[in-house]
Amino acid sequence: PKGRILFVDLAGPKSQTFSIDGDGMNVRQLTNHPQSTGAPTWSPDGEQIAFFAYVDPSDVTTFAIFVQNAAGGAATQVTAADDGVADIFPRWSPRGDKIAYITSTDISTQYDAHVMNVDGSGDAVVASNAQPLAWSPDGSQIAYRNNPVGDDTLWVMNADGSGKRQISTTRVGHCDWSPDGETLACHGVDGGLSGIKL
Repeated sequence: PKGRILFVDLAGPKSQTFSIDGDGMNVRQLTNHPQSTGAPTWSPDGEQIAFFAYVDPSDVTTFAIFVQNAAGGAATQVTAADDGVADIFPRWSPRGDKIAYITSTDISTQYDAHVMNVDGSGDAVVASNAQPLAWSPDGSQIAYRNNPVGDDTLWVMNADGSGKRQISTTRVGHCDWSPDGETLACHGVDGGLSGIKL
């Protein structure tokens, strides 16, 4: 919702997701998940959140993506969470009908970018050795970081994984699109900010 911020409270035994007004008032707990939650993100209409969490507390290598109504209630696991696979960092498409996320069997060296429907159906790998950073405003493209461990250059692809093209040789950390979809604002891995015209 407009003016609300999601955050994870790390103070308790299980890190839960809360929302807060931009002025620091009106804190509300959104999740009561049996495991710690991470990287929560609003759906575009503010009605749902997505996050990742352990599936089994005894297995710290396996994570799944969950979707939950922002008003509360039980979260629904929407990725398979195969043993030893980390499904992490969900990112909603602008229309709210898709979620991009990262899956990894070794978080230190290998990432693959997936796109799926919100209910977990239609899951597909759209780029290997890639970390999705941001959807374009019209939802037709995804900016991603190539080979997150080492190369870190900025690429853009169509949402179905086609049309991959390198945008910058600069190592990037995080990027976001301008509202008109013509420019990407990026934070460099080695420091500094830059605007990259497409």
